[in-house]
Amino acid sequence: MFGDEFFELKRHCVIRRRRKLGNTSEPLNQELPSGTVPLAIATASANPPRENMETLGSLLDKLSIENIRLSKLAERGDAELLEPVRRKLENLKTEINGHLSLAIAGEIPLEEPKHKFYKGERPAGDVFNAISDAISRLFEANITLWNLEDRRRDKSLPDAERLAVCDDVATWNRVRNDAMDAVNRMLKDMITRKPQD
Repeated sequence: MFGDEFFELKRHCVIRRRRKLGNTSEPLNQELPSGTVPLAIATASANPPRENMETLGSLLDKLSIENIRLSKLAERGDAELLEPVRRKLENLKTEINGHLSLAIAGEIPLEEPKHKFYKGERPAGDVFNAISDAISRLFEANITLWNLEDRRRDKSLPDAERLAVCDDVATWNRVRNDAMDAVNRMLKDMITRKPQD
């Protein structure tokens, strides 16, 4: 889903690093391959406030949740609520593009400090080899959480079953947070990695 955008992001990062090192032979605005979505639609001079800053992971989290909401509304035939969700999705896509532009320009933090603590033993966790793997896992976690929350609220189920779902929610929330962290970490690595000569 995000393949072209992230390849484009990586190209912008490499060009930016080359410019910092004095190699300006490659223009930033060079023609993109057919079908590539340009990322730089927000200006880097927006100077957003540093507190309560979204990260790419948290924005993708919101995007996946709104995609699930759109799908569920369509399944229910709730046409009057579809358009506001579609607008929200478009706004989130624009915000993601702007975030990436600001991140490449070095004007926003790429990771957020963690204030969540989990009780008990931490599972081994996922190992992601590519940012797209982390994004896919984030979307999977949100779909799973949505379905679990539907089961938890279902009063026709026995209380013991609804209570057991709460443990699954906690596990999948951890998967979700790990995936968001992985997206942020990989974006930071892509932007700060020194170009190989």
